[in-house]
Amino acid sequence: MRWTGSGRMTSDDRTVLYSGHEEHHVRGVGIVLNKKAASALIGRKPVSDRIITARFQLPQVKTTVILQVHAPTEDALTALRCRSDFEGYYYYYYMR
Repeated sequence: MRWTGSGRMTSDDRTVLYSGHEEHHVRGVGIVLNKKAASALIGRKPVSDRIITARFQLPQVKTTVILQVHAPTEDALTALRCRSDFEGYYYYYYMR
């Protein structure tokens, strides 16, 4: 998803939880929920434009946590190795 900011959007019978870059339509992750899953949602945390978590209360278990993470492809990692900024360093060395 390349939506800016983070939030929750509901349309018809689907709910989208999303987390993206604050200013630009780059990167981003999201979780799409149906009505039943949306009603079980007890919390969400947009960690960054690459990570979002959602917590659910289900009858069978106490709490379930879903973690959505976007990891760069090998081509993206090659490009990041060539960058000299902090973000490139971080993703190349810590996200692989």
